[in-house]
This record gives sequence, structure tokens and C-alpha cells, in this order.
Amino acid sequence: MKIIVKFLWNNIKEKKFRTFLIIFSIMMSAALYFASSAMSTTIVEMFSSYITSYVGSAEIIVTANEKSPSAFLYAKKADAIKGDMDYIIGAIQLTGSFKDTNDKDVNVNINLNGYDLKELEVLSPLVFENEVKPESFVGKKIIISKNTSEKYKLKLGDFINVDIKDARSRFEVVGIAKIAGLFLSEKQNTMGIVPKDVLYNMGEGRGKVSILYIKTKNPLQKQNTIDRLSKIYEDYSVKEPITDKDLADASNGIVVPLKMMGMVVFAISMFIIYSAFKVITAERIPIVGTFRSIGATKKMMNLVLLGESIIYGIIGGITGIIVGFGVLYLMATVFAQMFGGIKTTINYTTSQMIGAFILSVILSLVSSMIPIINISKISVKDIVLNNVTRNGKNKHWKLVFGIIAILFAIIAPRIVPKNLAGLIDGLAMLLVFVGTVYLVPYITSIFVVVLEKLYSYIFGNEGVIAAKNLKGNKSVLNNIALLAIGMSALLMISTISSSMAIEIPRVYKQMKFEMFIYGSELNNEIENKIRNIKGVEGVYGIYQTSQVKINNSKETIGEVDGVNNRKFSDYYDMKFLGDKEAMLTDLSMGRNMIITKSLGDRLNLVKGNKLTLELNKTKREYTVVGVVDYQWNNGNMAFISDKYFKQDMNVQKYSQFCVKTNIAASGVKKAIDKKYSKSGMYTETIEAMTIANVEGNAMYMTLLNGFAIMAMIIGSFGIINNFMISFIERKRSIAMFRSLGMSKRQNIKILFIESFTGGAIGGIVGIISSILLVSTTQYLMNSTLNFLLPMHYSVKTFSVAFILGTLVMIIASVGPASKASKLNIIEAIKYE
Repeated sequence: MKIIVKFLWNNIKEKKFRTFLIIFSIMMSAALYFASSAMSTTIVEMFSSYITSYVGSAEIIVTANEKSPSAFLYAKKADAIKGDMDYIIGAIQLTGSFKDTNDKDVNVNINLNGYDLKELEVLSPLVFENEVKPESFVGKKIIISKNTSEKYKLKLGDFINVDIKDARSRFEVVGIAKIAGLFLSEKQNTMGIVPKDVLYNMGEGRGKVSILYIKTKNPLQKQNTIDRLSKIYEDYSVKEPITDKDLADASNGIVVPLKMMGMVVFAISMFIIYSAFKVITAERIPIVGTFRSIGATKKMMNLVLLGESIIYGIIGGITGIIVGFGVLYLMATVFAQMFGGIKTTINYTTSQMIGAFILSVILSLVSSMIPIINISKISVKDIVLNNVTRNGKNKHWKLVFGIIAILFAIIAPRIVPKNLAGLIDGLAMLLVFVGTVYLVPYITSIFVVVLEKLYSYIFGNEGVIAAKNLKGNKSVLNNIALLAIGMSALLMISTISSSMAIEIPRVYKQMKFEMFIYGSELNNEIENKIRNIKGVEGVYGIYQTSQVKINNSKETIGEVDGVNNRKFSDYYDMKFLGDKEAMLTDLSMGRNMIITKSLGDRLNLVKGNKLTLELNKTKREYTVVGVVDYQWNNGNMAFISDKYFKQDMNVQKYSQFCVKTNIAASGVKKAIDKKYSKSGMYTETIEAMTIANVEGNAMYMTLLNGFAIMAMIIGSFGIINNFMISFIERKRSIAMFRSLGMSKRQNIKILFIESFTGGAIGGIVGIISSILLVSTTQYLMNSTLNFLLPMHYSVKTFSVAFILGTLVMIIASVGPASKASKLNIIEAIKYE
């Protein structure tokens, strides 16, 4: 036994490329599994930290919403539950502006947060560059971040003149804080912390705050406390700062695509390990025969070979976890940038590491088991007589299963119930890969029938031999399958990426205006004033509420807008699925609603259906009178008449203005910011929003493309390995052809025709598989992210992929072709 193990260990060390190939495949599978699993907990950690930067350790927050009578609330009302609370902290939030020290013509918006410094230390402690004593933090003092200090060249003792509403206040800089605590949330807008007492008079007077932060003594009483506070502050929003659903929504959009890529890499790795062990067992047949002839049992040899497989799994698992940390950090960095540059952290569990390690060992064992079992079935006599070629029966069940798998992938996602959609859609994607692998031999046979005659005219006898060689050569068929899987994954990611790049700007192009204005005091008076600003062509006010509950359902509508049916078409160019004018007329005739196609598909709603919405704690029945194809807010929205919105929500102020301009939007934005920034209004141009959204998605898709390319690289290694298997298996036949007069040049020609043809077939199958994958991905995205993305297929991309796939096969065949040219005919005929 010791001699056998020593021999196998020496083989592992000697066959460096093959050892690298197996370990690299396992390593990448383990790394992606660990990274995608840990990304869930990492996103939860990062998103929680992001929210915590706003709310500190608070478990409940109370704020104004669209139905509140004021943006402020009485803090004293919460004293009724004070005895059961760890703390109740009120804060005032106002918006102002100051002159940029670098350019006096530019107004800088600043969010002023009024706190008692001792309370802030309890809620979310600051980390100062200098010492700030709570007792000295009185009067018109301000704490700014280190970033603000450096950007605007402000230092301790400097004064900032801040315009708040119609007054100007002069604040002294008494503290500079590091980017921690509340300042973690400082992104686009500058933030300043000032004494709460100073902001009382600038708000609505002493005792009235913008937000309440509450922490219970007993976390189990959290829901009970929310219910009690909801009765006390019935016209305000009382909620947890972050819910499990918020965390799941933030996580799914990132993790689901990563798991999809993980499946691809896993499938390719299984193929590679399987083919690598076919080489291992093929090379060791003589040695296995020798050991078996001197007393080694089948069981002993199987255990030794499985032991070798376990060694690969262990090494691949350990290195995979190490590489997984790097992949995880890279993904976390991309996520941080997508959320405006929040702090990058990673969070993982021991079970995730153990899971990745166990997966590595199982992957290696399962993938190597078939070649090991096959070699154990060969008798010592057959090994000695070199009768080791197994003529397997034609397995028609693979054809049947392959067809069923592809049909399932095409049909199931379109008919599956929503509660099973995520599971079935994921299974359908996996079955596309399985079906592709099983159907490759039959598809290749069809091509061979056609090419055999064609090649006889183009390449002569060498072409006919090359075409015939494709038909039953498992190694070449495995290459075609590997290429098809790798290409389909790469094309899937590329198609999704390009589709998003097309569709995201298209959403913004449906907006026939150039700018949004947001604020809490948007009324008809402000609307008229903005209309008179130079460069403004028109202003349209919209009422808006979010997360509207549907009666007797767990579903919610992400956004409901109250719109004016006469102005709507002037500002939005949506695709109405029906008579546009009739829909807009019906909208104003009662409690009617126009829904997006995505929302209709998700809730199974069609024109004429009725839906009871919970608006301002009152149940109101609305009738669907139309459907539009519109993907804003991932298509999770509906439109109702502004008349009934105001009635049902009891509001008079707009949520936002849509602004048309007849000059550059940036110039109008600058004028509005300069005039109204101190009133708490802020603006965003459609152009800037488009660029930010496209860049954010492009960053993530680049990461996914990187993984797809990595899968393709792993597949390329596997293709090289399979060519080596084919060369080993065909040594004798090559030598026999050579002995009958075939030249080296003709032999190399045959190999290159084979590789070219295999690459072309693999490219065609890969393109077809990618189209199936993309169509399935549409439904998977819709079921997990509530986002139905229209897909755009690029002939150019598919053509380039086809050419590159063919080149990969040709390049991979160079090694075996070189070996074939140097083959010793006598040694090859005597082989084994």
C-alpha cells in the first residue's frame, strides 16, 4: 500500500499542469461559492452600517410623511412610554447653504442636524480630530467632517455663514470629526452638527423635532412599542429603521447573479475534473494492471485513486477560501461604490467557510468517481492484452433527457406560479447546461453528416477523416460542450449588460423634461416662482407615496403617483398598451389607476380588475383602467388621479416637480440651487441621473463579466486537457495511418480541421444556449428582483464570440498537433 501511495504522490508532483488544472478549477468553484454566500452577510453588514450611520443604535424612528400636518412633531408626546425605553432622543434636521470658499458664486447645500451632544454620544458617538466638550457645545457652534474641512479649507475657529430659510446664521467651527458615526452618511450633501437649541427657533419652536430615535429596554417589546407609538403619532411614520425585507432586497440584486455565475463555474469544473481523471486513469492503466497482478485489490486501487481526488479537493478548498476572501472584498468594494462610496467591510461566518471546503471535496470526489469506477471494471487480463477500449451502448436516454431538459427550460419559467418561480427558474438555467451537454453528441452527428460531403470537396480525404473523427470521440465532444457552456455564460452576461446599458437610458428618455426638484414645501406658489426662472419652460407637480399596502395581501406597490391627466403626456412619453387618450380620460373619472406591465404581471392584474389600497390608513378601492410599459422603480408603480390622491392621502403639497428647460439643464439647476437651497429644496438633472445609474450598473456588470471570462479561461484549460486525452487515446490509430503512408503534414491538417470544426459547432451551440439562458434569466430577474428587463441581442457580439471560440479550439490543438508530428510510429504501435 505504501508503494502505491508513494507512486501516486510522485505522479501528482510530476504532472504539474494537470495538478494545477484540477486544483485551479476546484479553487475557483470554492472561491465563488464562498464569496457569493458571504456576500449575503456582507451586504447585510454594510447596508446595516449604512443605515446605522443615520439612526445609530435606535430600533424605532418616528418621522413625518406625506400625510403629516407638519414636517415636525412634538417630542413630549413620547413621554407616555418613556419608562419602558432605554432612550428617546429627538433631533432637528434643516437644510441650508453657504458660499463655497473656492468659488463665491457657488452655493453649497448643507444638512444641519441639531443634537444635544450628550444624547448624540448615546445614539451614535462621533470620533473627533480634536477634543469637543459637551458643555462647550452651545450657541452657534458647528461640527463638520474632515472631508468638509479639507474640501472647503475650513479649520477650527473659522466661521460659516449659513442661509436657512430667509435668515443667515454665523456658525463657528468647534469640531472636526472623522468619517464615522453620522458622518458615514455624508455623501453628496455636506453635513454639519449644531446644538439642538439653536435650531428650535429656525424650525417650529421649542419641543418640536424632525425625528425621534427610540430604543427599547426589551427588544422583544419592539413591535408592541411601534403599535403604541403609531397611536400616539397617528399622522406620522413609525417604523424600524431597517427591516429584514429591506436587507433581502438589497442582497438579492447582487447575490442572485453571482450564484448564477457560480453554477456555471461549478459545471465547468466538474467537466474538467472528470476529463482530467480520465487522463489520469488512462495513463495509469498499465500500472494499475501491474499492482493488481501482484495482489492489490480493486477496492485498494479505488481507495487510492479516491484519496488522490480528496487531496485535490482539500488543496483546492483551502486555496479557494483564501482566494474567496479577495473575491469577496472586490465584490464588497463594487457594492460600496454602487451605494455612493460607503465604507467597504466584509462579513462571513465559519459555516460559510466550512461549506466551501466541503463543497470542494465533494466536487472533486463526485467528478472523479466515474473514471475511477470505469477503470476498476477492467480485468487484469484485458489490461495485459491492452483490450481496454470500452464500446458503450448507444445511450438514447441522454437524447431524451437532453430534449426534456431544454423543453423544461423553455416552458417552465413562463407558466410557473410566482411562489415557486425563483426555484424553478434557477433549475431551468441549470437544465440548459445539462441539456446542452447531453445534446452535443447528437448535434455534432447532424453536422458531421453535412460536413462529411462538404469537406471532401474542400479538404479532400483529410477533411472526411476529420469529420468522421468528431462523431464518437468523447474528448472532442467534451471540448465542444465545454466551449458551448463557457461561451453561453459569457454571452449571457454580455447580453444582460448591454441590455441594461440600452434600457436604463431608455427609461430616462421616456421623461420629456430635464430636471427633478424635491422638497417638503413644494406648493403652487413655489411652482409659479420656478416657472419664472430664466431657462425654465414648464413645471409639472406630482404627488407621490411609497410602499402602498394592498388590502388582504402581503404585496405592496413600490410607488403610487398622483398625476394630472392633462399634463401627463406633455412630460412623459410612456408606451401605453392600448388607447392612450381613453386611459388618461378614464383615470380622471374616478378612483381609477394605470399600472405598469411589470406590476400587472407580478400581481396578475389586467384592465377592469379592482384593487383595494391602504392610503392614509383608509381602504380605497381602485379600478385598473390601463397598462403602460414603464420600468422606473423597476416597474413597481401605479398612477392615480391627483384629485383622488389629495383626497385619500389628505395632502396639498407636491412631492416633486418635473422641470422642462430651454437652455442647458445644468445652468437652470445652478440658478435654482442658488435661490432655493436654503429652503430645503434640491435638484437632480436627468442627464446626471442617467450617467450615475449606467455607471453603477456597468461597474457591477464588469465584475460579472470578469467571472464569466474566468469561467471561459478555466474551460480553455479543460479543452487543452481534453485534446491531450484525445491524443493519448488515438496514439495507435495515428501511428497506423502514418505507417500506411499518411504524412506528418496531413496528420496535423486533420487535427486542425477537427479543432476548427469543433470550435464552430461549439460556437453555434453556445450561441443557442446563451439565448435560452438569457430568456430564462429574464424570468429569474423578474421573480427575484421584480424587474423584467427587455433583452437586446447583438449580432456583432455573437459573431465575435463565435470567432474567438473557434480560435480557442484551434490554439488549444497546437500542443497535441506538435506531439503528433513528433510521434515515434514503432513506439506508438507498441504502446502499452
